Amino acid sequence: MKIIKFTKNMSCDDSHNCSDNIVTKLESKFAGIKLMIRNKTDTVHGGIHIRHAPNSHTIKLICYEKTENPNNDHTTTLKKYADLDNLTETTVKNALK
Repeated sequence: MKIIKFTKNMSCDDSHNCSDNIVTKLESKFAGIKLMIRNKTDTVHGGIHIRHAPNSHTIKLICYEKTENPNNDHTTTLKKYADLDNLTETTVKNALK
């Protein structure tokens, strides 16, 4: 797995909306990437963990480096993101400006 972890100076009043906004920004900036399972048969490229603190957020983006097809334990496909090399701490931070 490729892991990008950083702290961003920001605050929020609603962590759920804040998380949704961060995911939306990243999915719109990086064409074709999907970070959240919305249906049980989705194909996702990774996930995101966000620690919401009063004046900063710790963001950890996790991306799969190989594709795994569904098996008996899950129906979601875990897929390597096609443009994984261009997914860096700098490009992720810039997408969240």
